[in-house]
Amino acid sequence: MKSLFTLLSCMRNKNIDNVDKELSEFYQNLSRSTDEFADGCQRDVKSLFAFILSTLDDNKDRAADAFIWKKKKSFSCFKHSQYKIPMPDSPYLYLLVKTDYFKKISYKIIADAFEEMIMLKPSQMIGECTFCGNNAKGFENVHEIVRAKYIAFVVSSADGAAKIIEIEKIIIKNYTLNLKGISIVSGVSRASHTFAICKESNAWFTFNDTLISTFETNKDIKGIYMLFYELE
Repeated sequence: MKSLFTLLSCMRNKNIDNVDKELSEFYQNLSRSTDEFADGCQRDVKSLFAFILSTLDDNKDRAADAFIWKKKKSFSCFKHSQYKIPMPDSPYLYLLVKTDYFKKISYKIIADAFEEMIMLKPSQMIGECTFCGNNAKGFENVHEIVRAKYIAFVVSSADGAAKIIEIEKIIIKNYTLNLKGISIVSGVSRASHTFAICKESNAWFTFNDTLISTFETNKDIKGIYMLFYELE
C-alpha cells in the first residue's frame, strides 16, 4: 500500500522523475502477493488498482495479468469430440454496455452484459483440429471462468442515465454485483469534465474536484461513462 500511495503522490504532484521508479516498485509488490492472487480467487483491492494503473502507463500486460476475468476455452470437432483442444484465453478488463433508446442504463442491460460473459453453453464454430489436421466444424467449450474482485462496465455512448437505487445490486445466477463507483462526464469534447459518485461507509458521495457532497440514490444521474462493481 505504501508504494501505491507514493506513486499516486508523485503523479498528483507531476513528479515525473520518480513515477517510473515508484510504478516499478508497486508492480513488484503486487507480484509478491501470490497467495492472494491465486488463479480464480482474487480477493483484494490490488486488482482494481492494477486496472486503473493500466490506463496510466505502458505496462498494460502486467496490469492485465493482475486484473483478470478470463474464459478458459477449448475446441472439439464433431469427429473427435472426445478431445478438447485448448484455445487462447479471452481476458476481459471491462464489459461494454449499450443504453436503450432513451439512453437509460437498466438492471437488465447490466445483467445481460454480465451474463453474456459468464455464459458457459458451448457454441458451434469452425476451428483447427490437431487430430484432423484441417479446419473442421465443432464446438467451442467454455469450461472455466477466472474471477476478479472488481469489474468495470463501460457505457458505449458515454452518455448513460440511471438511478443508483435501480442498479445498486445486480444478481445473476450465483453472482452478486454491488455498485461501488460511477464515473460521469459532463460537457462535450474538450470542454468536458469528469467527476465521480462513490459509496463509502454505506453512503453515497459526489467527488467533484475539491467539492465533496452527499448524493441521494433515487436521483437521476446523466452522463454516466463507467460503472464499477464489486463481486460479492
